[in-house]
Amino acid sequence: MLPLLVEACPSFSEGWNEHKKEYFDEENYLPYIALGAFARHLVEKLRKGETSEFEAIFDAIERLITVGDGYVRDAILIGLFESLQNVSVREGERNGLRRNLRPTSAKWWEQVELFWHGQIKYVGETIGKS
Repeated sequence: MLPLLVEACPSFSEGWNEHKKEYFDEENYLPYIALGAFARHLVEKLRKGETSEFEAIFDAIERLITVGDGYVRDAILIGLFESLQNVSVREGERNGLRRNLRPTSAKWWEQVELFWHGQIKYVGETIGKS
């Protein structure tokens, strides 16, 4: 999943390479730390107004959520979306991120927000319900 995100966001490739040197352990590797670093990178790009990669990035995120297995989807929801929501402390930043979400990603982003506000018991509770 991270190589797909790095392909969509070449400006993160140096950060990804540094991350792999520090954290990579094939047997026990969890992507959440890398996704947190990626989230910080995206918010920093947004703060600087450097959003030229966002279309490809959010397309990749949508693809990972829609065709990835449950492990991949959960990693994106917990590792990336929660990190993005925590790092983007200003409402304008969150709105800037939300505007780039694709349809399925937007539904899951909302689930994470609802969960953290105590409005649902688990992420995904109201997906597919009217």
